[in-house]
Amino acid sequence: MTRSTTAVLWLLVLLLSLPQYPLSAQADNLQAAPHRDGSERSSELYEGPLVHDQQWVMTQGATNTQVLGVFGGTCSLIQSNVRNVRGWERVRFEAEYEGLGVWKVTHVDTVVGTAIADSGQRYSYTYNLRRSVTGITTDGKPPKPNRARPTETNPGFLDPVPSNIESATLEFNDFFLLRDETTGQLVADANVVGWFHRRIYPSEQPPAFFPFVLDGYIATRLETLAGQAGCDPL
Repeated sequence: MTRSTTAVLWLLVLLLSLPQYPLSAQADNLQAAPHRDGSERSSELYEGPLVHDQQWVMTQGATNTQVLGVFGGTCSLIQSNVRNVRGWERVRFEAEYEGLGVWKVTHVDTVVGTAIADSGQRYSYTYNLRRSVTGITTDGKPPKPNRARPTETNPGFLDPVPSNIESATLEFNDFFLLRDETTGQLVADANVVGWFHRRIYPSEQPPAFFPFVLDGYIATRLETLAGQAGCDPL
């Protein structure tokens, strides 16, 4: 056997010993290459005193109970109006890389605090709003959450969609629990889920059941899973 023949045989053995991947897996690895520092990213954008809707009021009433309180809904589960005393807020950002340039981004806003009724009854409350989008980044880099403090012209860290994300839909899960401060008994609650779609054409108007445009998205469907939507003042 000649020296050149031996070299060819060794090269063949080396090639056969390499792991074989499906073409799709190879393509996926190429796309994921820029994100090998971690397919999941999670960071805390803020923790401190409540920064939004600090003067919220849960309005007692038997009409408009299926409209979110922050948009004028009322709550029939309370005996008198309930007002915020103080709240503590935590805002968290999560991003999961799903391959081939697709990211799932979740923005979570959680608030705990105390409230008081016009009657003097005191309560504790918990609020949680989870909003998610799945899409691509416009610059090929991981999603970049807004870390600025909210102002009248900039939602800051309350913005659920990073500036470099393009997504057609947004979904949210929103719940609010009001409990008697002494007994811990649940007094009023709300759990609303919803699906929104991106408004591409300015002429498209939001539906009558939710006549608002939020961050460029229009409501497709809203559903109250528990309690009354009007019992969520945040």
